[in-house]
Amino acid sequence: MRKTKKKGQAIVEMAILFPVFLLVIVGGIVDFGFAFYNMLALEQVANDAAQTGAEQNLSDEQIRSFISSYSSSPVSWSHPGIYTANISTINMSDGSSMKRISLEYNSKTYTPFYQTAINSVTGNDYIVLRTQATYKVPNTVLSQ
Repeated sequence: MRKTKKKGQAIVEMAILFPVFLLVIVGGIVDFGFAFYNMLALEQVANDAAQTGAEQNLSDEQIRSFISSYSSSPVSWSHPGIYTANISTINMSDGSSMKRISLEYNSKTYTPFYQTAINSVTGNDYIVLRTQATYKVPNTVLSQ
């Protein structure tokens, strides 16, 4: 009986499949890294908008303007459909009120593999990020 050598077969298979696995892993790191960064930015925008809106007792339109012109945002808020802002004032039983900001942002995916995977699950090519922040309007309101 003669033994056949199969040591080289595993190396060839790995050389063929390794770039595919590497692209999937690196693509996931890139796409979900951007989504994580956008989520942190979105939380910061919601928090600052709720705090500023409550402390200065801003109207809903003024808060929307604050959100769209937020200076340290890494994303362009001016594009329609990129983000959705729901602003509400909650009246409490003790006579005080609270400002609640709910933001939703569509974080784009860049890797075709993850675009296809997310599209097959959700029906769109982006990762939907949502956050909300609520601040109580102080009894003494700061003037602008």
